[in-house]
Amino acid sequence: MTATTTGPTQPDVAERRMECMELWGGSRETDTVLKMSGLNAKVYSRAFGSAGYGGDVYYFSSCASGRISRVLLADVTGHGKAVANTASALRDVMRHNINMIRQTRLMAAH
Repeated sequence: MTATTTGPTQPDVAERRMECMELWGGSRETDTVLKMSGLNAKVYSRAFGSAGYGGDVYYFSSCASGRISRVLLADVTGHGKAVANTASALRDVMRHNINMIRQTRLMAAH
């Protein structure tokens, strides 16, 4: 007798270890266990329909000394290329402020 399954198959979960002075994320589909100093996170994002990018934007960063970890989560209206452009702009803001202890510049950037 052959066993069959019903319903969609679950994708393999990737595991990623972040080091100091690293930025990871985006708006693409992902199913990842992220491990960094003081934080383990399960990141799951699925784009609407067959879009390559979704409205969920996620970034994680760790500063050069490993003392500052940041998480940016955003739900951007829309899908596709417009969201990818917004995700890219948010990534640049995170990258430029990766070593800043105070979040003022990060939060005020637009």
